[in-house]
Amino acid sequence: MLENLIRGAIPVSKYCDRTRLMDELARDFGECQVGIGLINKELIAEFMISEGEKTWTIIVTSSNGVSCIIAAGESWQPTLPDAAGTDSRLRTPE
Repeated sequence: MLENLIRGAIPVSKYCDRTRLMDELARDFGECQVGIGLINKELIAEFMISEGEKTWTIIVTSSNGVSCIIAAGESWQPTLPDAAGTDSRLRTPE
């Protein structure tokens, strides 16, 4: 169970209702969704960061609305890919 996250914050069970989890991330950390990716037909990965990029959370949500926190931390650093056909390493925004 994920009783204590890396940043020692939201006490949640390993799996919980997505709406409840999103409400808690918004209320307790000011986090909102900034990205989403399809894992398969049943699962999506969701990426949340707080204003000022102080905290971040990655969750996986199933098609029935159950979510699980995969990772959480502090000091989010956005990166940008270089143009196609050039150096593929990521760089930080200017």
